[in-house]
Amino acid sequence: MNKPSVDTNRMNDVIDDAEWAFWAIVAKAYPEAQSGDLSPMATIEFNAAIVTAVTHWLELNADPQESEHKVTEIMLHRIEYFYTDGITLTDCDAEHIAFSISQGVSEGVQFEPDESTVHLYWKINNNPDA
Repeated sequence: MNKPSVDTNRMNDVIDDAEWAFWAIVAKAYPEAQSGDLSPMATIEFNAAIVTAVTHWLELNADPQESEHKVTEIMLHRIEYFYTDGITLTDCDAEHIAFSISQGVSEGVQFEPDESTVHLYWKINNNPDA
């Protein structure tokens, strides 16, 4: 699948349209402005900021996300897990999973401290071919 964040032709077309729309709204809000001039340096910085922002937005929202499921064994169970930030299973998290399994839990999610995003997802999958 093509990543939208690296499709520069499409992105340039969208950014051109967005810039025209942006400046049209600015001009409408400030009818007292006599021209639409912007210094060359400010234009370069503005364009670079737009490309950076759109690329970042596409990477987070439009590019296919690669979930890197990893496998480990805890308490004789095959555990599939992945971290949202790509790190490997920590001892503390493995202990938490082991405790959860001992309590009859077969799947779990751990959140970041602010509880806004998932940090770790895990599940027991003792029969991956089924």
